[in-house]
Amino acid sequence: MSTPLRQFVLRLAQSGLMTEEEILAFQGKLPPELDASDPTALARELVRQGKVTSFQATAVYQGKNKGLVFGEYVVLDKLGVGGMGRVFKAVHRRMERIVALKVLPRRVVASAHSRQRFHREVKAAAKLLHPHIVTAYDAGHHEGIDYLVMEYIDGYDLGRLVREKGRLPVQQAVDYMLQAAKGLRYAHSKGIVHRDIKPSNLLVSSEGIVKILDMGLARFDDPRSADPKNTLVDGLTRFGQIIGTADYMAPEQAEDTDRADQRSDVYSLGCTLFRVLTRRPPYRGETLVKKIIAHRDKPIPDLLKYRSEATPEVARIVAKMMAKRPEDRHQDMGEVIEDLESVASTLEIQAHLGLSTPTAPSEGNELEAFLQSLKGHDEEEPQEASSGESALPEIRALPPSSPRHARRPPRRFSWTPLAALLMVTCGVVAAGWWWQAARQAVLHLEWPP
Repeated sequence: MSTPLRQFVLRLAQSGLMTEEEILAFQGKLPPELDASDPTALARELVRQGKVTSFQATAVYQGKNKGLVFGEYVVLDKLGVGGMGRVFKAVHRRMERIVALKVLPRRVVASAHSRQRFHREVKAAAKLLHPHIVTAYDAGHHEGIDYLVMEYIDGYDLGRLVREKGRLPVQQAVDYMLQAAKGLRYAHSKGIVHRDIKPSNLLVSSEGIVKILDMGLARFDDPRSADPKNTLVDGLTRFGQIIGTADYMAPEQAEDTDRADQRSDVYSLGCTLFRVLTRRPPYRGETLVKKIIAHRDKPIPDLLKYRSEATPEVARIVAKMMAKRPEDRHQDMGEVIEDLESVASTLEIQAHLGLSTPTAPSEGNELEAFLQSLKGHDEEEPQEASSGESALPEIRALPPSSPRHARRPPRRFSWTPLAALLMVTCGVVAAGWWWQAARQAVLHLEWPP
């Protein structure tokens, strides 16, 4: 066995995905035309036969075999990365349940501050059980790494959805925000303020269900928070630290994190609604400080200026949610839900009657969206840079190519020509009937002489 192949087999066995005996037995059944001395060929065949995933094979090939197994959980793929850790798609070996596994990076495990934030997320998630909040299943510590096991959502976060698909239809955007507001109302009832509501923290499942995730910045409205000795609740946000995301952060939260309450979540949800409707943040700024100042001082942007087909009522709700002073906003998520449900009913009736305004972007906004797509602009989280290490190309089934005519939009039947033809026909018949009736009347009057 060649050295590269031997290294690959050892790494795969050390990962816990397969035993060395299983690997050797698999090698003995390889097709004769396959180069058994090539680790890449062996990895590809393992992926093809479903023994390992593309992500697992790539990790083992690159020598990153540690961390693919966390006790009963086997990592299948990487879902994302953020400031508080990496999120993986995993499976429970015995229950065979697909989950999302969030792990704290090793480089920050030594930081007491980061671990406290992570433990706070675990504690917050454990208190919440709601259809519009990602459910937490388990938490633990494995070989020096803290992890949180959550419900796996087969879908996309709103940030990615807007970047890839463009601005959401008005009715759909209102529905998504309404679902998020219901989840936040529940969290607030449990004394938890999220403090980081943004598109990338709202997941949309394949069934269209919105789920709130990432409670890592949540604050507990607990009387102990006023105690300066309570380092878990209060100490994490001392010394002028800014907690949240600048594009969606309420002015009072940027000034003093401890002032953030449920009305701060209202503000962030309003900014999120503006973003998914316009594909741009409410305020632009080259630096963090400039964005924070813009949220505090600049006028509230007019939604109708950037999305003309949005109704004035939707624009009014967004403006109220984004009011500078907390007392001028909706005072709780219940008021937000009441407003959104009202406008959602109106939009549904208009859509049912065929009175809804078109969702196609105007020329100016379409040009702006096109330029943004050319820039590859991401207002939220920078994409992770490539490590530069050699990677095993993933083996994925390519979708069948579609004929050109299949990509054309379907032709819509128009009733206009048929209606015009019917009107003309009815007119001719009516005229003939009138003429015939008039002629008979004249003959009757003239007889007898």
